[in-house]
Amino acid sequence: MTHRSCDGGFSLLECLLAITLLAILSSVVVVHTGGDRARQQLAAAAQRLQVAIDRGRLSAMHRQQACALRLTDVGLQPDGAGALPSCQSSGVDIVEPLATSGVSLHTNVSGLLRFSTNGLLLDGGLVVFSHPASQHRPCVVVSLPLGVTRQGVYGADPAAQLSSSHCLPRS
Repeated sequence: MTHRSCDGGFSLLECLLAITLLAILSSVVVVHTGGDRARQQLAAAAQRLQVAIDRGRLSAMHRQQACALRLTDVGLQPDGAGALPSCQSSGVDIVEPLATSGVSLHTNVSGLLRFSTNGLLLDGGLVVFSHPASQHRPCVVVSLPLGVTRQGVYGADPAAQLSSSHCLPRS
């Protein structure tokens, strides 16, 4: 029996093996990218909340009038029906990213974030963001009496009772 050399191309087995390896590698990349995307969506939601709070503060100081923003399960929105006027120049709406991205919001804030005429926050609490594709849980703490805000990573289950002591600084 003589052995013939094949100078032209790859065998069917070699092609199937190459395709299988490429499929495995691409599935690993897709799974890894999905987790990164969820983490970026979470970080963006926390940052947008921080910006909305800062803009609400600036709105109250600029207009020299107390105002409020409503925090709902889908995000921070102008408060159109409250006793205080809405913070008009806040201009940041985090409803769309939360509603379409799978990000969930957990909070113990009473529902309104009220700002005094000098920009102090009159309500405090904790907001934790989560996503089913990520274990990363960014959090924003609004501390009283001055309304100082800080961001971190929540180190407990957000479905349990929320505590700002679990919002740890980013490492």
